[in-house]
Amino acid sequence: MNAGRRRAVLFLATLGTFGAALAGLYALTVLWLAHDAADRWAVAIAFAVAASGAVDKALSPWADDTPPTTPSPPPDPDPVPDPSDPEPEPSTGRPPRTRQRVTTAVVTAAATAAVGAIVYGVVAPKDGSGDTTSASRDYTLVYGHRTLSLKNYNYFFDLRAGAVSGSETAWSVSTNAGGDGKGAFEIQPLTDAYVVPGNTVPSPAQCAAKATRHPTEGRIHFRQAPPGRTVCLRDTTNGDVAVFTVIDVDHGNYATTDEITYYRHRS
Repeated sequence: MNAGRRRAVLFLATLGTFGAALAGLYALTVLWLAHDAADRWAVAIAFAVAASGAVDKALSPWADDTPPTTPSPPPDPDPVPDPSDPEPEPSTGRPPRTRQRVTTAVVTAAATAAVGAIVYGVVAPKDGSGDTTSASRDYTLVYGHRTLSLKNYNYFFDLRAGAVSGSETAWSVSTNAGGDGKGAFEIQPLTDAYVVPGNTVPSPAQCAAKATRHPTEGRIHFRQAPPGRTVCLRDTTNGDVAVFTVIDVDHGNYATTDEITYYRHRS
């Protein structure tokens, strides 16, 4: 292989390596944000495996290739060639072994990160809901992505009807001062609530599982659920799930605009 072709192959291999590394890093970052702190240890292990493999590969040349330091004998003033000595091998133009090991380290780290992300995404527990595909079949979509607004704390979201009401209904959400004058979502009794971290929107089964495991009693402060954040609500009396994403809040009159999706649980 001539020098030009070798450089082209090396360039393409480098691009592929960095592409794999970025893909693995992106996948692990998405998984990190999609799971809560209780599950993130698995992501940390994936990073640790990739890093340890890279360090091992990068440092091993210094242990394997460095010859021991010993005093060399004085040169023979009149050396006589020994017929049994092998003739020196011609240079093949290959890169030093250290460079090969470091390149292998980078490739190993990238591949391990990408594979670790894929494996974690497949085998990691999905919010404690078991088989989320079959679990999602237990819910019927009643309405989806409906944008509703409350003018102030005197109004209510009627979650089952998907409308704004001037009075409290069987399952509703309103707002109040939150005890600190900065506003909060007022949650009815017999309702489990969970604020989803990041900007992910879970399935109804995942919402139900998270809300059951992390109930929020009474209220959710506006600072806990800023615009862009999603909140899961579960009616403990029948298992229905409401998922609403906060679009806007007003800390003065406690108005809010949200996008709501409602699922009926199949009993």
